[in-house]
Amino acid sequence: MIDANLYRKVVQTALTGSDPVDIPPMEATELILKACALENGDPTQICVTWRRESLFYLHPVGNPRSDGGCDVGCLQLATTYWNRAPYTQGLTNPFGTSWNNWAPFNGSPLDNLRLGFRVYKELIQRADKDRSVAAGWFRAGHIDETSNSAYQIRKAEFEGIATRYDAFFNLMKN
Repeated sequence: MIDANLYRKVVQTALTGSDPVDIPPMEATELILKACALENGDPTQICVTWRRESLFYLHPVGNPRSDGGCDVGCLQLATTYWNRAPYTQGLTNPFGTSWNNWAPFNGSPLDNLRLGFRVYKELIQRADKDRSVAAGWFRAGHIDETSNSAYQIRKAEFEGIATRYDAFFNLMKN
């Protein structure tokens, strides 16, 4: 469990000047750190994605996809792409069962984040360790250098706050 006083101090130190919606709630911070410890992942990568995909909601509504699947959970992970081994191995409920745009996510937020770490490990490797490229790739599904593409927007979002999130999570781990 995160100490509330430490959390407040770290927010004031690392995230001063940030838009208030960019500040991860204490419960979200705790889940990110727990998933990070279990998957040995980058908390900033997950934090940026969770903020941009579902505003740190634990049970956001799903987003139907044109391929018949749905983007679900904290990270809005695609059921048609990531719902398979090795990504889901050992996870009990990363996608839940409510795969439509009006039902709240009923799966495990922790498992959804853990799955996200696994996805990012692959994307970061494919992106030659460039975290902003991986963030854009996660959002768009491919690299698209066209201005204002979903890829470029997420890449810029990541670059705009990554340094502050890195500082935040480094202080939270200490």
